Amino acid sequence: MLVTFPSGKAGVSTGIGSDHVIWGTPQTGYKANALSFQSNTPLYALLGEQSKVGSISYYNGTILDGTELTGLMLNLGLNFANPAIGLLAKSFALRLYSTPNTGSADANAYYVYLPSLQSSNNFVVDGQAYQFELRGFDNVRGDGYLNSSASEFHVREG
Repeated sequence: MLVTFPSGKAGVSTGIGSDHVIWGTPQTGYKANALSFQSNTPLYALLGEQSKVGSISYYNGTILDGTELTGLMLNLGLNFANPAIGLLAKSFALRLYSTPNTGSADANAYYVYLPSLQSSNNFVVDGQAYQFELRGFDNVRGDGYLNSSASEFHVREG
């Protein structure tokens, strides 16, 4: 599920609290920006093992200045079987960067990024410390690309 957090911008948005958010006032003849998340449910992973938690789809529309968002929260419900701790809600910040559209297609690409490469969330169960990390993005499809550290997912306009 995606939920916005205060961005300091006057972005027009729909889908707050859902897995598909649309924002920005589109310029005439264009579409707004959109980001959606589809979880990889059920997620099976062993302790210390990397797994794909889901897929992000991002559409880079052409919107009016001042209507962009600068961030979203990715809220995940994690259900652990071993140790059997039940459902835990964990939130991870996703930042959004909008470009001024004054350069090449790559320079004009908007992007979503993790504020730190290994965005983590710690929790303790029966005195034992655990850590759940988002390590980055991979397997880009469509008209986008990753930066060298896989912490930024760039999407060309349109």
